[in-house]
Amino acid sequence: MLRIVTVTCVFIAMAAVSVSKPARAQDDFSRTGCYLGLAGTAAFPSSAESKLEAATGSSADVSESLGLHARAGCRNGWGGGELHFEWLEVFDVKVDGVNLGKIDGWSLTLDGKLYPLWALEDKLPPLARRFQPFATVGFGYLTFDAPRGLGDWDFAARFGGGLDIYVTRNIAISVDATYVLPVSNALDGLEYVSVGWGVLFRF
Repeated sequence: MLRIVTVTCVFIAMAAVSVSKPARAQDDFSRTGCYLGLAGTAAFPSSAESKLEAATGSSADVSESLGLHARAGCRNGWGGGELHFEWLEVFDVKVDGVNLGKIDGWSLTLDGKLYPLWALEDKLPPLARRFQPFATVGFGYLTFDAPRGLGDWDFAARFGGGLDIYVTRNIAISVDATYVLPVSNALDGLEYVSVGWGVLFRF
């Protein structure tokens, strides 16, 4: 947990240093266009431990998971949309200190994005325009595989927000935090918080 928080903080600090030079007037960071993105991710289960403890009557521990994001999307000023793939390596599951195995999975969602500062951009100083916050809501597919061939899938919702920090006109560092929630009981207890940090390339 501490390692993940440290990496995220260092990543944001490097982004802030990278954009210390004033932006040129012709750098339209909210322009219409498409992009590709790649990022690392850390996932934190939000209720798996408590539901395991309620079911077994024993103490439970479910670790965080590391993985990758890949996204492709387009933006048009104040809004946009993207296809968002997230792969999660493993959640280690223990009950009373006994390792019950590992759970891995992935999700694919279609996300809508809203950039709330777009309407104010002309009033912002050049450097501030490089910082593009966004809110996101998505819907799609989520699946997990468990030991001994067990696994299941479900439809899932994703919502949260983040910040794109432009280093150049075409390259941005992106950080985000979203909540991924299965919409039925098929994956009950496997909702999680996803924290991502990576790079976007704008065309």
